[in-house]
Amino acid sequence: LAMNLRYYIKSKNIDEKIEYSILHDQQDFWYLSNGILIVCNDYTIKDKEVRLSQFSIVNGGQTSRMIGTIKFDNDFYITCKIIKNTFPSNQEKNQFIAKVAEASNTQKPIKAKDIIANRVEQRNIKSLFSANNAFIEIKRGEKYDHTLYTEPWQRSKNNELAQDLYSFIFMEPGPARNNVSTIL
Repeated sequence: LAMNLRYYIKSKNIDEKIEYSILHDQQDFWYLSNGILIVCNDYTIKDKEVRLSQFSIVNGGQTSRMIGTIKFDNDFYITCKIIKNTFPSNQEKNQFIAKVAEASNTQKPIKAKDIIANRVEQRNIKSLFSANNAFIEIKRGEKYDHTLYTEPWQRSKNNELAQDLYSFIFMEPGPARNNVSTIL
């Protein structure tokens, strides 16, 4: 992990999900994990074995640590991308590795709203709104047709709906306003 942007950072919520997947959902680990990205100076392939020289994991350190510390019985597949660094000087190699590490570890942060966007209940809410000539944003960045939904009452977002419902049902506007991710 020498060229990764960080070493292992404990995160109970994420660690538990990875551990559960390793122990109980191995057949789907391939799909559930982003895998591992390795940069190396060289590699050779012989039969089903890949040998790396002067390598570092630049993305997937969390996954690697979890696999290395959890006792499990059956092997499972994981996506692994190996990039051969072809630059001649150490300075160029280090610049390339830094570029790959930064690009592969940089993304827009995921919010609670994003995680639930594809759930069945969210799609059902979207269908209900549509059937009643209204639009609800269930995915950030989703656009609506301004010519179809001209009135403010015709447009909402799932987090606003959740806050309104929570405030109305429990008569607690403060927690509704301050705990959107929990409500979602």
